[in-house]
Amino acid sequence: MRIETRQQTPVERPGVGRVKVLFVSGTARSGTTLIDLLLGQRPEVAAVGELRYLWQRGLVEGRLCGCGQPVPQCRFWQGVLKNAGGASPARMIELLRGLEQPRSVLQTFTRHPAAEAGMREAAEHIANLYRAIAEVSGARVVVDSSKPPTWGQLIRITGGVDLYVLHVVRDPRACAFSQQRLKAAVDRPEGGWMRRNPPWKSALTWDLWNLASDQLANEDPSRSLRMRYEDLAAAPDEWVAKIFGVLGLDDERVIEPSAGRVELPVNHTVAGNPVRLDRRLSVRPDTEWTTQMRSRDRRVVEALTSVVGLRYDYPPTTTIGRSRAPSGRGVVVEVAGLPGAGKSTLADAIMVRLEGEGIPVDQVTAGHGPASSGPERLARKAWTVGSGLAARPSMRAVASAVVGTRQRNAHDVVARPANVIVSAILTDRAKRHRGVSVLDQGVLQDSWSLALRADRKRALACLEQIHRFASLPDVIAFVEAPPDILVERLRARVSQHSRLQHQATDELRDELTHGAELFEAMLGMLNRLPADNRPTVVRVDGTGLIAAEPVVALIHSELARLAAST
Repeated sequence: MRIETRQQTPVERPGVGRVKVLFVSGTARSGTTLIDLLLGQRPEVAAVGELRYLWQRGLVEGRLCGCGQPVPQCRFWQGVLKNAGGASPARMIELLRGLEQPRSVLQTFTRHPAAEAGMREAAEHIANLYRAIAEVSGARVVVDSSKPPTWGQLIRITGGVDLYVLHVVRDPRACAFSQQRLKAAVDRPEGGWMRRNPPWKSALTWDLWNLASDQLANEDPSRSLRMRYEDLAAAPDEWVAKIFGVLGLDDERVIEPSAGRVELPVNHTVAGNPVRLDRRLSVRPDTEWTTQMRSRDRRVVEALTSVVGLRYDYPPTTTIGRSRAPSGRGVVVEVAGLPGAGKSTLADAIMVRLEGEGIPVDQVTAGHGPASSGPERLARKAWTVGSGLAARPSMRAVASAVVGTRQRNAHDVVARPANVIVSAILTDRAKRHRGVSVLDQGVLQDSWSLALRADRKRALACLEQIHRFASLPDVIAFVEAPPDILVERLRARVSQHSRLQHQATDELRDELTHGAELFEAMLGMLNRLPADNRPTVVRVDGTGLIAAEPVVALIHSELARLAAST
């Protein structure tokens, strides 16, 4: 289908009511400019590109509008800015500074007061801008492909706007590869190159922005749609129709089925991929990364996105080499309990006793806990997850289960499931080593953390999935103490390893009581497992001096049993 070129010019209108805005959310190089160009063919749709860059790139730097004119000289944007009025470019740049930063994303989606306060003034100016775009274009829908989910939250608090969210996801390896390519910034008057990002940065941004985009979309599912770039490229008309359906617009074919291309009208996208300056667009999958991406870069991206990638059906494919484990079979002991019960004290006592008897002991979680620096801990966990999922495909079922436990905030959506997967992988590896492996943060403990502030039934089901597809410890030493004693200990503790320590005393006591009940439910579930796969649970009194003898005696029994079986 060939579409004639049309030029949007300022149209004076007495005013519009509420403005319908389709916000396209996702990460860089995920295909959002393609969405702009496809949807913007309809006369009732005004696709303006990445509107967040209007002030810096458009007005200050004088970059090109999609029509080919510098933004300050474009008749469309002249009319919009005249109608909108509002703050100067310098003021808007100041107000919007930092919207892409990880801290801003987390603050925005945890409803931090500082984030809300900083967005109010900007929201008022954005509301006037959307109204002016609708007035000048005569469109029923404004498409804004700014991408950062924080910008979507800014739109949500904007008065007079009906927000619709299109969450576009693309394979993280493709996004990282594209962000490394040298690409000319043809919209700059002085020329130059588009910004490039290292693989680790694009991967971490991919995780954070996609999870936050999910949360943004879930606030009103009836006005939201998630779409994978690969699906759009394979069937563009089908997906454009779905988008129009969500927006309440009639379907209309926009692609020539025989050629997979579209003739584009003049657009007024203020920023985006340089393809927005072309007048003919080919719609086809971009798979160059599958053959041209360096294997090292692919491994980095897969390690950092392996957990979140499963949420969007992007499993790691690289087989990551690992050192050969010593032959034999060892005993794996997990020490679990409420915060402040004495888990680390018991774990240390067990290792000292066994080492004194000449038994090889390994603390499997060393390097993955709070004793390590933040970046080092993150790197170790990312590598463990990526290499474990690549080497053991069955572990992906565990990953899918833990990702679906409905965590309450953006940080926990990543951190809690990742911790469970790390524990399951470390337990599985530990069973292939001789001697005794001790985990003071294992599968049971991390599953408890996963369930504490999430869907309890899903977390229990997750533990069952771990039993089906991965290894559970041979021995669980459960340290127990009354909540009142634990409250006193946590209040006196200098280190801040537990997030429960930041709560008020009554809230802390209630959460510990709830946590104790949750542990009992989990131990009961483990007790119902088949006898040949059921961990042996030993309860240890944590109210006074913690005795390691009952646990050490049980470990000796397990070692004797293994020796007899071989």
